[in-house]
Amino acid sequence: MEEVALLESPVKPVCRYCGAFVVVRFGLTPNRKRQRYLCRNCYKTFTDNGAAPGMRYPSLVIASALNQFYEAASLHWVCRHLMLQYGMQPDHANIRRWISRYTRQAVIALSGARAQVGKIWAASETRIMTRASMSRAVWLWDIVDIETRFLLATGFSMKKSVLDFGVLLDLATRRTNTWPDVILTDELIPQIGATQGQLVAGREGMAASSFTVRVSTGQARRILGVLRDRSQILQRLGNRNTAHLAVSGWAVHYNFFRPHPRLGGKTPAEAAGVQSPLKNWADVVEM
Repeated sequence: MEEVALLESPVKPVCRYCGAFVVVRFGLTPNRKRQRYLCRNCYKTFTDNGAAPGMRYPSLVIASALNQFYEAASLHWVCRHLMLQYGMQPDHANIRRWISRYTRQAVIALSGARAQVGKIWAASETRIMTRASMSRAVWLWDIVDIETRFLLATGFSMKKSVLDFGVLLDLATRRTNTWPDVILTDELIPQIGATQGQLVAGREGMAASSFTVRVSTGQARRILGVLRDRSQILQRLGNRNTAHLAVSGWAVHYNFFRPHPRLGGKTPAEAAGVQSPLKNWADVVEM
C-alpha cells in the first residue's frame, strides 16, 4: 500500500539551479498558467517548463527558433511560428541572443570535425547585397565535395579576388588533409586567368599537389544550388560580425543537422563519415 501511494503521489521537480530536492510550491506565474516553485536550498524560484538553467524558454522552443532561422525564416516568421506551435512569443532581441549564443557553441564544438571526402570538388562565388552601410555588395565563396555534398569551406569577402579563393582552398585542404584532383567551377577562375587551372602548393605533412580546374557552370550551380537559402539570411543582416557568425552557423546547420535530398535522407556529415554527438539544435542548446 505504501508503494502504491508513493507511485500515485505527484513528483516534485528538482531545482534547476542547484539540483536540490527541497522544493516547495510558490504560487502561480503572473498569467496564472504555470506553477512556480521555491528551492529551500538556494532560495531561487522557477517554473518546471523544461527550460535550461537561467533561461526563460524551454530548450525545445529555442532549438525550433534556431532551426527556423537557418531555414531562411525571418525573425517575424520565427516569432509567429513559436506562437502558433508552442503558445510562446519571445521578442526579436531574445531570438538574436539565442542565435548568437548557440551558434558560437555549435561552431566551437564541431570545429575539429574531419570529413572523408572525394577527389572532385565544386567551387563557386555569389554576389550578395546586405543591409550594411551603403548597401555594399559582398562575395560569398563556397567549396563543396561532390561525393558527400559536404561544405568544406565557406566565407565572404568585400571583393572578387583569386587571393580569396586561395585562402578558402587552403582552409578546405587543411580540414580534409587532402587535395582534390578536379575542381568544378563557374566563371570564377577562368576570369582571373587560371585557364588550365594548374595551381601547385606544398605544405608540411602533405606532398605538393596540383589540380585541374574545369569550367562547368551548369553542374557547379546545380550542386551548389541547395546553398541558395543562405543568401536570404545574409541579406537581412546589418554588420560584418553578424554575417560571419551566420555564415559559420549555416555551415554547421547544412553539414550536420539538415538531411540532403541527394543523400537519401543523410546529412553531409553522415555521408562523409563524421562522428558527431550533436544531431540537431536541441543537442546544442542542451550542451
